[in-house]
Amino acid sequence: MSGFAPIQALIETSNVTMSLQTHIVAGRDSILNLRPLLAELSARCGQAGAMDHLEYLLARPGFVGKRPTLILLGGSAEGRMPGSADEVDGAVLLYEYQFQDVGCKVFVADYHGGDRTVIAPLALRPRIAFMAAAALMKRHALMVQLTYEDGVAPLDTAGVESGARRRFRWLAETRDMTGYLPIEATVDETLANLGKHTRRNLRQYRRRAEANLGYLQIDHPELTKNEFVEMNRICAYPVSDEVAGWRYDAAKMFVEGSLFIGLKAANGDWLSLIGGRTNGASTVIEWQMNRADLPSYSLSTLMRSHLIEHEVARGGKRIYFVAGTSHSIRNSMVPDRFVDVSVLRYPAPASLVRRFMPEAGEDPNFLMATLAREPEAWRLW
Repeated sequence: MSGFAPIQALIETSNVTMSLQTHIVAGRDSILNLRPLLAELSARCGQAGAMDHLEYLLARPGFVGKRPTLILLGGSAEGRMPGSADEVDGAVLLYEYQFQDVGCKVFVADYHGGDRTVIAPLALRPRIAFMAAAALMKRHALMVQLTYEDGVAPLDTAGVESGARRRFRWLAETRDMTGYLPIEATVDETLANLGKHTRRNLRQYRRRAEANLGYLQIDHPELTKNEFVEMNRICAYPVSDEVAGWRYDAAKMFVEGSLFIGLKAANGDWLSLIGGRTNGASTVIEWQMNRADLPSYSLSTLMRSHLIEHEVARGGKRIYFVAGTSHSIRNSMVPDRFVDVSVLRYPAPASLVRRFMPEAGEDPNFLMATLAREPEAWRLW
């Protein structure tokens, strides 16, 4: 299936507890039709930018095999779909696993996008999360996993009834993420927040590269797809040609809000490329490619120097790195804390969990790690 192919839409509406209408909108195209409403709701809830670039987010390779599912809570007394953000109390964006285009009734959050899973005022996020889970469990979901930004895990289900005869199991835990690098009004002010060793390296490798490589920084560099894929092959941590090709296509197709910077040596060689998205004052870095045959220039550090300069120039305030960063600037990043809520219809069979757990020494994905939790960790709902 193409990464940009539409998924068949499904819309359902019903009542859930506490007098809020619950509307479930499934399918990429149907959700994209609600972009203005979701953008306005995000801004109203103090999560400005969380629902920007939806077309790009729903087309990412890791999400193509899952059906995006949006739960809207609110609406008119007549039960119609909300026509504006004023009629919505909260929204939850999840992804349903599919097998041969058939939904598996397992709904998960964007693990690295906790700020765009539950859209609601901070105090209402636990309630909105449990109401969304109840709506899906009422439709025979096997598992629902949600994530939202907060510092404290809920101790109960926020007064929300499950809406079912049988009792489900649930757990909620906090999870720390690497967070963001704060950007100040000037480069010097930003560097002042970093450690002495990091500041020295950023300046030292910048001077060395300027003196010996005669490189240029290029915003939205022009290179062919073959050149981009070849650059990936010679970088320090290459991905597959398929993934590299998708990154190139995405940078060309989803131009609005795209960050794409290249460093090119005087001899015409590409030294480093970096890509991500900007949402207002925030920038999310999703990938970086640094050629591996010039270790003495620490191209990763060199690009970080230019990235900071770029963000200061555009008035950015925060830089996030998807999946974190091994660079020493991580020591100066402000951590984020998320709450992961999981609801389970049936206890997961131990034999099934063992079958899908990775080999010893490898970390399981979040879903499998959750299913492997000890029985006493789960509460009854």
